[in-house]
Amino acid sequence: MFRWLLAIFFSCIFAYADIGFVKSVNGEAYLIRDNFLHPLAKDTRLEKEDLLSTKKGSKAILSFNDNTQVTIGENSDFSILEYFYDEENIEDSEAEFFYSRGIFRTVSGKIGKLNRVNYKLKTRTASMGIRGTEIYTKTDSFGDMIACLDGAITVASLATGQSVNLDKGYSTTVEPDKAPTDPKIFSCDDLDGIDRDECKAIKADSDDDGILDFLDECPNTIEDFLVDYRGCPSGFHLRFNFVKNEIVIDEEDADILKVAKYLKENKNFNAQIVGYTDSRGSKALNVRLSKLRAENVYVALIKHGVESNRLSYDGLGAKDFIASNDTDEGRRLNRRIYVRFIEEY
Repeated sequence: MFRWLLAIFFSCIFAYADIGFVKSVNGEAYLIRDNFLHPLAKDTRLEKEDLLSTKKGSKAILSFNDNTQVTIGENSDFSILEYFYDEENIEDSEAEFFYSRGIFRTVSGKIGKLNRVNYKLKTRTASMGIRGTEIYTKTDSFGDMIACLDGAITVASLATGQSVNLDKGYSTTVEPDKAPTDPKIFSCDDLDGIDRDECKAIKADSDDDGILDFLDECPNTIEDFLVDYRGCPSGFHLRFNFVKNEIVIDEEDADILKVAKYLKENKNFNAQIVGYTDSRGSKALNVRLSKLRAENVYVALIKHGVESNRLSYDGLGAKDFIASNDTDEGRRLNRRIYVRFIEEY
């Protein structure tokens, strides 16, 4: 009997033990515990089943016993559904948080890093599987925007069960009753409440090619070069402002020099040169015209020191338009040379 009472006593203590504290509060914020509303203040102790709410212009930072840190932005509601941390028995530790409204930033602590299965973050529409990471969440009645600031996460729709994986620098949106959208590189404008300089450091793209530095296998890509998913050059559009039926090019054109320099410095890349025309003229004439233009680029690159055996050329005529042929400007853009870079392994 005594042991039974003792077990109940200790379970009650653990059930309502402090699990963390409020690190800082700016503005108006409240703690709801046991249906009572309390003003939120610095050093307020946190307990399981607490609900925290911030008002306009307010922010609170929470620190949990396993070093998990949650920043709650303005007009936000955050609930601690489950929390238990035992440093000696990490396999029994668990944390489950619910973001019902607003803006949040979460940095995983020891539970998220060492016992991922028991570390659960949820919104009204999605759940997040953690792989030791930092997460930004913006949630409202229209759905959730979830971004990975560090590490990696899996975001699953609670309605459909479909999921996407997010690496650092990528985000997804989950609307009610829909699957998560495909991952995309987030913009700093998307992250309310995060310092712009800090955001730029998270999603640094030094060569401005659309591939974040930590993913970029080909840093310092030349401006205006198209790149593949690795950040390595895949092609470049040369535009010479050809008038109708013109084939002459300026061999000292800046774009010609740019391509020649790249190929000479990167011997593992060859190039296929393809000419295109606008839609006017016969098919035979356009193919011949586009091929002559491509050949002139081929000759110019050789003159600038690129080996001929690394180059090929062809003309496709009026194909693969990049603009409308209904305007002079559109036709001008379609009269072009495309240099496709081919990596040799």
